[in-house]
Amino acid sequence: MVEIIVAYYNNNHFEELTEFFSEDQIKIYDKSNMYNNTKFKNIVPIENKGREGETYLRHIIDQYDNLNKYTIFIQDDIDNHIPSNKIFYDTTTKIINNIQFYQYESSWRKNSKIVKRIIRNGQCFLHTLPSHNSIKETCIRLNIFLPEEYLTETCGFL
Repeated sequence: MVEIIVAYYNNNHFEELTEFFSEDQIKIYDKSNMYNNTKFKNIVPIENKGREGETYLRHIIDQYDNLNKYTIFIQDDIDNHIPSNKIFYDTTTKIINNIQFYQYESSWRKNSKIVKRIIRNGQCFLHTLPSHNSIKETCIRLNIFLPEEYLTETCGFL
């Protein structure tokens, strides 16, 4: 079964995914503590900190022994990041039996082009990071191998 993990704060566009996935497949981590759509039963209120990455990591740590075979991590504002829900669903269907990890192509804002970032020596100049060395410092602290250079999408839909 596929589980979709939503990092929610204030955008309900992810609800449109129910055209392709059932409500039972969607787990919402509510950082606003104000989400109130009773259609969804799996809502977890959490403190608003750490952006979406904290939400994804929290889910992995808390559910480590009970993770679904396939877990998709998304932000609540999918309309800003993926070209269409149908493409998202079709891509998911194609890769689910063939690839262990996949990062969906995504854009920074709605209707903008898909851009990949180049990370060199763990440096990324992005206003949402505490410093341009945040990636490098985290990898050193956690003893994670960091390639000299790699490409990444602009937003995290994994």
